[in-house]
Amino acid sequence: MDFIDVDEWLLHKGIDPLEEIENGNAGETIFLADLLEMFLTEQLAFNYLRL
Repeated sequence: MDFIDVDEWLLHKGIDPLEEIENGNAGETIFLADLLEMFLTEQLAFNYLRL
């Protein structure tokens, strides 16, 4: 399996990785690609710990 980064994957799916998402509680914005990368990193770490 070839690994690509989140930005490339989103572009391949036709989604703009620079789409900004606003966090209503903190009043800050984050790029969609950064949010997905944080989620995937946490999931991989959690799954690694379960092994």
